[in-house]
Amino acid sequence: MLITIHRGAEQVGGNCIELRSGNTKIMVDAGLPLDYELLTDKSTLWEDAACWMKAVDAIFITHAHADHFGLLTQLDSEIPIFMSKETKILIENNLFNRVNLEKHRVIVIPIRQKIRFKDFEITAYHVDHSAFGACAFLFEAE
Repeated sequence: MLITIHRGAEQVGGNCIELRSGNTKIMVDAGLPLDYELLTDKSTLWEDAACWMKAVDAIFITHAHADHFGLLTQLDSEIPIFMSKETKILIENNLFNRVNLEKHRVIVIPIRQKIRFKDFEITAYHVDHSAFGACAFLFEAE
């Protein structure tokens, strides 16, 4: 498995992590930086995000904070987005949200049940966080 941290290693928030195994590319989170409104050059972030999201097979959103899902607008609407039922509800009902989930293929991931997605097996676990329905994911491959 190859893991690339595009954002989130050098700063708090704005997480965007790529996992590759076999012929499968998965993104974990696609977050806006916490200081997004202060950025003088926002276009570079959007260009980078479009590049990271290119040829992605699926994305897994850990929770409903914009620094974990705010870049979803760069994702092709046919790409499946996995998240907990609660995360989906929170994102759909956030009036300040720039992401319209109705335009995307959202899949509610079962909690504590292993699922298969191409070259990966994934298990979601609820975790204690300041966002209702937050999940940690166990990714297994190879």
